[in-house]
Amino acid sequence: MDGYYEIAEADELVEAWDRFERLPEPGQNPALDAFCDRKNISIASLVKLGARMSDYSVLAFAYPGGLKYRDVVTDKRWSFETSEFARLKFVYAGAKRAPIAIVAEGETDAARLTMLYPEADIAVLPAGANPGKHAPAYGAQLNDYELVLLAQDYGVKGDQGAAALQEHLSTKTLRWLAPIEPADNVGWGDVPSSAPPLPLPDPAQIRVPVEQRLIVSARELLSLEPPEIESHFEQALLPVTGSLILHGAMKSFKSFQALDMAAALAQSQPWCHFEATTEPQRVCVMQYEIPYAYFRQRVGMLRAAAVDAELFDENFHVWTPLARPRFVAGNEQSEAGVIRALQDEGIGVLVFDPIRRGTGTADLNSEKEVRPILHFFQRCNDEGITVIATHHDNKAGSRSGGGSPLDMTGSGAFGGDADTIISVVLPKGYELESPERNLHFLLRNGPSPSRRSMCMGPERIEYAMHPVGESDDGSFAEPTPGSERPEI
Repeated sequence: MDGYYEIAEADELVEAWDRFERLPEPGQNPALDAFCDRKNISIASLVKLGARMSDYSVLAFAYPGGLKYRDVVTDKRWSFETSEFARLKFVYAGAKRAPIAIVAEGETDAARLTMLYPEADIAVLPAGANPGKHAPAYGAQLNDYELVLLAQDYGVKGDQGAAALQEHLSTKTLRWLAPIEPADNVGWGDVPSSAPPLPLPDPAQIRVPVEQRLIVSARELLSLEPPEIESHFEQALLPVTGSLILHGAMKSFKSFQALDMAAALAQSQPWCHFEATTEPQRVCVMQYEIPYAYFRQRVGMLRAAAVDAELFDENFHVWTPLARPRFVAGNEQSEAGVIRALQDEGIGVLVFDPIRRGTGTADLNSEKEVRPILHFFQRCNDEGITVIATHHDNKAGSRSGGGSPLDMTGSGAFGGDADTIISVVLPKGYELESPERNLHFLLRNGPSPSRRSMCMGPERIEYAMHPVGESDDGSFAEPTPGSERPEI
């Protein structure tokens, strides 16, 4: 296998591939030999993957439509700039399709699996554990096998990646964990050379789980335990790897509330009287509208109000604070670059402020034209990144004070896709200059919490468990005198 069959459709890939050298024999390249020793693989197993040397210390791997590189000394990894990894790479056991395919998380895992299971076909995921948007295409490549073993690493990312791919598999599957001490991000590439392989299961003895079947009976449906949905805050307010939209009229403090939520996540502190339920998160704010000096003032206020300033300093990040982000959703390469940059910094939560800036010239009323930004948010979710986005209300909603997801400007897809919607509402009878707003919540993954309120103070946002401008029975109440709107 030399990779030509995989890259033949792209002339620039073939041209690059022709410049690469075949792998040396053992003992001829100390850097490669050391890499193989560390990864418990052999040069012969890399040859099976169709690898070549693009430089003394750089391996190149051919995929359908793309090339990947890995420096065997520094472990740096990158891809050929025009690569499009829309299909799995296969290492076949023989001339005919094997009954079993094993899905490897990456090249070194695949090399190790070819050594342990020469009788199985090995399928290599081009972009790590998570199949992302190409999961349906990958599933189509695998569904003709009698059994698919999902061999992603131990840990949350490996489990999420296996589950995401399993959604598109109609054949029998099993999670195939390496026979080593469980730890995050360890897998088949970490299996020692001396370890004997686990015996492959007999496909005939495996029954398709109820969770995977295309059609199930009511009895089977009711036998399934609903999956537990992890959330960053109690009451399922912000699902981990989910999405939240915070919307309101102009000058409704929605941007500052999103920043305040990000600051709470960075420190694992409560927000709006919702207790934090996850460890401190690394967050990144991508905002388009607030000038740097003004934005810097806001971040300074958040830090001054921080319960743990050290955690805030470490975990609160900003995307290009001195310039407006150039990102517009819909460009595959641009989206991949943003996600890669977030992952490189270990970002777990992205704050996107506001949605309309990321849509470019799209017609916000057209679901087709706003689908790219929603698809980008989903890509972030698929890669383990939670999204908090702000959105503006339409004119009718702004005039009425807001309070309903139907007040959001543009397509109803914005409300339909989000896991949680927070509506920022001007209380009845209050002036636009008032520092107080009510908050209405609508959740997909749990009962919607009761309405709450916030007040923009001179140093921080203060939250209350009850809405303002209403009596205890929910009827209209005269507004109480309040301070003038602070300069925030």
